[in-house]
Amino acid sequence: MLKLAQIPSNRFIISTLASVLLMGCSPTITNVPNESQVLKSNVFSIDSVPPLKSLVDFPVGVAVPADPYAHSLLISSERQEVVETHFNSLTAENIMKMMFLQPEPNKFAFTHADALVEYAHQKNMIMHGHALVWHTQSPKWMNDYQGSKDDFKALLKNHISTVAGHFSGKLKSWDVVNEAFLDDGTPSNPTKYRETIWYNNIGPEYLEMAFRLAREADSEVDLYYNDYNLVNNDSKIDRVVKMLEDFQQRNVPIDGIGFQVHIDTDTPSIKNIKEAFTKVVKRGVKVRISELDIAVNQSEQYSELTEEVSTLQRQRYAEVVDAYMDVVPEHLRGGITLWGITDSDSWIPGFKKRADWPLLFNEKFQNKPALVGMAEGLTGQTPNPKTVEFDWFEYQGMDEIFSGPMPEGQYQNPVISGFFPDPSITRKGDDYYIAVSSFAYNPGVPILHSRDLVNWKLVGHALTNQKQLDLRGNQVSQGVYAPTIRYHDGLFYMITTAVYGGGNFFVTAEDPAGEWSEPYWLPEIGGIDPDIFFDDDGKVYIAHNDAPVGEPLYEGHRAIWMWEYDLAAKKVIKDSGRVIVNGGVDLAKQPIWIEAPHIYKIDGWYYLMCAEGGTADQHSEVVFRAKNINDPFIPYSGNPILTQRDLADDRINPITTAGHADLVQTPQGDWWAIFLATRAYDQRFYNTGRESFLLPVTWNNGWPHILEQGKAIPHRLPKPAINNSLDIDEKQTGNFIWRDEFDGQKLNVNWNTLRSFYSGWYELADGKMNITPAPIDLTSLKQPVFLSRRQQHMTYQVTTGLALPQSTDISAGLVAFQNEFYHYYLGVKKIGDGKFQLFLERTKDKNASEPRKIIKQVEISAKNDQQLVLEISGDKADISFAYQIADGEKITLAANLDGKILSTAIAQGFVGTMLGIHSRIESTDK
Repeated sequence: MLKLAQIPSNRFIISTLASVLLMGCSPTITNVPNESQVLKSNVFSIDSVPPLKSLVDFPVGVAVPADPYAHSLLISSERQEVVETHFNSLTAENIMKMMFLQPEPNKFAFTHADALVEYAHQKNMIMHGHALVWHTQSPKWMNDYQGSKDDFKALLKNHISTVAGHFSGKLKSWDVVNEAFLDDGTPSNPTKYRETIWYNNIGPEYLEMAFRLAREADSEVDLYYNDYNLVNNDSKIDRVVKMLEDFQQRNVPIDGIGFQVHIDTDTPSIKNIKEAFTKVVKRGVKVRISELDIAVNQSEQYSELTEEVSTLQRQRYAEVVDAYMDVVPEHLRGGITLWGITDSDSWIPGFKKRADWPLLFNEKFQNKPALVGMAEGLTGQTPNPKTVEFDWFEYQGMDEIFSGPMPEGQYQNPVISGFFPDPSITRKGDDYYIAVSSFAYNPGVPILHSRDLVNWKLVGHALTNQKQLDLRGNQVSQGVYAPTIRYHDGLFYMITTAVYGGGNFFVTAEDPAGEWSEPYWLPEIGGIDPDIFFDDDGKVYIAHNDAPVGEPLYEGHRAIWMWEYDLAAKKVIKDSGRVIVNGGVDLAKQPIWIEAPHIYKIDGWYYLMCAEGGTADQHSEVVFRAKNINDPFIPYSGNPILTQRDLADDRINPITTAGHADLVQTPQGDWWAIFLATRAYDQRFYNTGRESFLLPVTWNNGWPHILEQGKAIPHRLPKPAINNSLDIDEKQTGNFIWRDEFDGQKLNVNWNTLRSFYSGWYELADGKMNITPAPIDLTSLKQPVFLSRRQQHMTYQVTTGLALPQSTDISAGLVAFQNEFYHYYLGVKKIGDGKFQLFLERTKDKNASEPRKIIKQVEISAKNDQQLVLEISGDKADISFAYQIADGEKITLAANLDGKILSTAIAQGFVGTMLGIHSRIESTDK
């Protein structure tokens, strides 16, 4: 997703927010700048913002007053027009609060609230109730009430049961309790609960009581706790999360947390906002921005809304909404609600006693740039000066081990070269399919197809949209971890983990190359590396890596768990989880990182294969078995059944880190193992990432053997006895040339982007790849404008032809990318008429104050319509960079630089080097 640059901010604790009626006089303000005065978006302008509700599939709402109050929606045709155009959700500002619904003891007044609810229903909008319990705007008689604790409980029960019962089936959600916590404690109240009539007379249990009563009155409505300053007060959000955790542990009904985001253009930081959202996301409940407005006159220095301030507000709306989209998974998005329609409706001028213009529309109901920012945040659009045109891209692999003719009847390891790690395999008839990890790249989980086990075609991906996978904000080695793919009863199942993206889940498809389902989430299943096993008695089991029972005994002490799963109900069977392997083969030897379980039933035995030793040079594959699936799994005395850790480090062309295997049986009855390993240079370095290898499996006394201990994995060996073949147009192993002329109708399946699935910044047209730059560099955790494919060879060359950029604000070029802090960027930017600067940027130290550094640059002269060819060539530890203008001579810019910074040994993580094209806005802070 393309994002706007963040505005520098200083921490500032927002003063206590409004606890007043949201009425009052509107200030007189000058009209907002018109479209021509404000930075334009590529897609949106002030006069062409589409309905906000059409841009996303969650509620986009607004808080409104209703009769008989000033600015009432129900008596203002202008407000109705704005609301009906842009919003699909309404919140009652006041009319559903205690003092309005029960003005006298046991006398309820629903007329005005009912009118607003009826309006929402007529306009096909959802209705959010605000609020069942609040310390402010309770009626005077209630504040003056005298009675025992039981009397106050009865009073609270009567109000909630009556009100929630009256609206049962008519509302989507309720703020059950509003603002129950103080920002800070007092000596008399260290727990920091707000001392309301409910807290003082009932105690803190009134919160639980309110939620239980609301659920009893309406079994379907979503129940929220709502509060302010949660995005800029760590102590307060932590107390709310502690309450949430307590509720969850004791089965108190609560569906989400509402964040009142009444902020300004400077504070809080986007980092703080994201951290606050993340704390709630981790608890698996919904997150609502329940009250959003952005003040611009906090310093009280403006008497009118200036162009500069209007632009800052637009950017702020974009980045705040973008932060919500980044952090909150789609299934947990409760929606975003603006607190007021126009600036004249805002609570801020009356409460803060100053002029301000915090909303999306001015007092004349005209669009403001803030509305554009809101749309940009929802969709990822961003203002950009110009596009960059790439004509073609070519990758060539030239590995020594792949050279020379292949002997008849043999195949080449790796069968899938480059960053295709953690392979899992399944078979349907004569067709074999592999799924591999993708981490923070998308589309997620590549799917490869073969009919002979050695020639593989990349046919698609299992996770292809934001509904299935939300990677925004992830580091490169976060995201989607090891998948398992299985075929069962007409369906393919792919189960995996979205680290920092929702946890464990599975998707299904009838055709693995086609569309996969939305996720079936598995909140009960923790850890990583889930496996799904279909027993022949109809039962289904999920095994996975997770922490052991109790405290780990040592670093790397993990366990393999197994749960029974109800496939029909799509639910984990409660309390079915148990540890089936604690630590590894021999706990006394302190084995580390037992993971990647796969369960099989073969010849009446249940086999469990796992990786052990970590995914580096101590990696291995081990096996256990049990006669009954409920029996203890006994380790094989001949473990490990696959490893390379016992071989000499100085061997020629070493294959290392072997493990993480999966088994498949051919129709002929033969067994084969697919597994990950790496091809190293200088003993332990590899830039290509973890690759997929294939070896035959033999059986000895009922135990599978993949490779004899002490034996090196061969690069070439006899093919499986399979006569089928598959038409492979793009090879995945051996030496080959891969070229994209950008003349297709859609992006080639080998291309990847980072994190977001947003693709509005690139377009295939007229045989060109048109790229729209963004103010995001490759160190960012947002989505950079970066299309990449895998480095699949130790020796390679990659080239691209592009039109010279025609703006001094942007650069474009080639990238060799391992992760956010280890990459090279060979870029070009315009510096004058017919003059361009070619530069080589290296990023190699995440701890440096300025990790990005220009290490080589040269000024070149060229005609605007001439093509520039850029080249990166790598040979193990060396990497070189060159360029060529039109048909001129190729010139080396830098030769034999340090390529090891792109190796896993240096950069760390779980991915391989990616090679591709990048563009960015140079004149904006990243």
